[in-house]
Amino acid sequence: MAYENYTQISWTDGSPITGERLQQMSTNIQQVKEATDDSPQGLKRIKSIDTASAQFNSFTTTNEIIALKDESSTGGPDNRVSIGAARYYRVVLNFTGIQVITKGAEDSFYRVTIQEGTHGSANTTIYTADFTPPIYSFIDVATLGGSATIANIALRSNSFQSRFGAGMHSTIATSDGSGFTNRSFFAAISRFQGASATNAPLYFVPANPSNNLLQLYVEDVGGTA
Repeated sequence: MAYENYTQISWTDGSPITGERLQQMSTNIQQVKEATDDSPQGLKRIKSIDTASAQFNSFTTTNEIIALKDESSTGGPDNRVSIGAARYYRVVLNFTGIQVITKGAEDSFYRVTIQEGTHGSANTTIYTADFTPPIYSFIDVATLGGSATIANIALRSNSFQSRFGAGMHSTIATSDGSGFTNRSFFAAISRFQGASATNAPLYFVPANPSNNLLQLYVEDVGGTA
């Protein structure tokens, strides 16, 4: 525990320089070092996207939406992550949500994952969140007011698209005794079929540069000691 053996050494004119005092000074220095080493180191890598993803309509397919990886071969940055030994690190997806373009497949569910590795290669899922979309209908109180019942159900216009799942999704993990170097991470979305795969609507992840950035980042949040 930080500072558990820390003791202030008082000095006045004529104070003797003893082995005990020198040893306590060395202990204090070591305690400060351990406490400093254990502090969070903060942000390691971040990727931001300000345009909507491609549109998807398949089931079970894992669709990458953002990644921390080496993009130098295509003129981009190397966003791979390195973490020291015995550290806690947090992988965070600032997720702008899933937007379903029209009605259909409301008995399916949608999945958001954060994965370690690169899409299409060996990877490990480290976070999963599942969402069931709202149905494309409502009770029509605009026509009948308070007397409307379940019999007055109506379909929404396609212009009022379903949106769900937005928020900050994260997981905390620990590096091993030797840490790791140049590790990639990515986030993905997928949809899993309910009773039928017919009338499967398109869906996508929205984003815009003014106030709706899709982000993936890794931060060091402290030592494990």
